[in-house]
Amino acid sequence: MARKSKSTEQLRAEIDAQKAALADMRRALKAREREEQKAAAAARAEADRALADRMLAKLRSELADATDDELMLVFERMLGARMHDQPVAPFLLGQVRAERSGERA
Repeated sequence: MARKSKSTEQLRAEIDAQKAALADMRRALKAREREEQKAAAAARAEADRALADRMLAKLRSELADATDDELMLVFERMLGARMHDQPVAPFLLGQVRAERSGERA
């Protein structure tokens, strides 16, 4: 049987079609990655909102008569509190982590 060879034009057309298909797949992959990033960011934002709501509820329960501005100032001062010229917040975080892992800080 004689094998029919493809012309240069046919080969170029096939190559161009494959390049176009590859470019389409790349675009689709990038679009999917963008959508996944958006979904992850939205999930993180929702988790942050839930955490902020819990923190605010706790702060309001402790300081029921404080205004919003006062609560914000108290929160900022809590984060900026220092003991022996060292920030207190990282120390407290270390204590919480130690307690959760079963150790004593």
